Amino acid sequence: MRGSPRKPDPGRRPRGLIGSASPRPSFLYRLLRLLFGGLTGTLFRVHVSGQENLPRDHAGKPMGGWIAVGLPHRTWVEFFVFAPLLPAEPRLIMLGDGPTMFGSAWRRALLRRVGGVVPVWRGSGGPEFESHTAAAQAAIHAGAVFGLFPEVGRAARPPRLRRVSPAVAYFSLRTGAPIVLVIFGGTDELWLRRRVEVRVLPPISPPADAPTPGTPAERGAADELLARLLAAAEPAAGEAHAAAEPPTGARRRWRWLTGPYPRAE
Repeated sequence: MRGSPRKPDPGRRPRGLIGSASPRPSFLYRLLRLLFGGLTGTLFRVHVSGQENLPRDHAGKPMGGWIAVGLPHRTWVEFFVFAPLLPAEPRLIMLGDGPTMFGSAWRRALLRRVGGVVPVWRGSGGPEFESHTAAAQAAIHAGAVFGLFPEVGRAARPPRLRRVSPAVAYFSLRTGAPIVLVIFGGTDELWLRRRVEVRVLPPISPPADAPTPGTPAERGAADELLARLLAAAEPAAGEAHAAAEPPTGARRRWRWLTGPYPRAE
């Protein structure tokens, strides 16, 4: 199909952290953030609340060393809102779908230039998870922000979330980093000037004494942390979805903006 991403050669799939874990943004990174923010601000009515929950130091300056989690991820627009919402410095190190990131020559060239990405390839199993954990640890310890959209599996009818991967809990346990949820509403179907609701929730911290990796105690702690995350995310997703619902009879121009993303029937 024309426009479909080409599948990268398995032997050439980049793995682990692409680029440096440095929290300092490059000029190109800053430029892309501005472009993303300008694009979404022009096409949509983006309403953000809770930005005071983004971690800051005692002087009020944005700080790194935390995990930004976007939920739900329904269309392309969430990332384009997510990246400009977070501070330019410390910069974002993003875990994302490998075929989407590296499915064309221009994307491969751009992402290698910008850096700060960690591709996920399906079917790689445990070794790849360890490389993702190592990337999260490098980003957190360097003082950057580690970001991901952790939903997996089939699309869900709004405002329900898809299944959330427990990997996000393990990243938090193994780095000691708090999780900040960024909740989206109104992104299931897009049109020109649609309201997009974004809510930043208070940080969720892992237990102070993390269990030994790979033990039953760690699995129990990950389950508990994931349950806390979902207890905060699910009602917030429902509220954000309701706040973004258009009034009856609202004009829906440029509905093609949604793109070819899966929807729950």
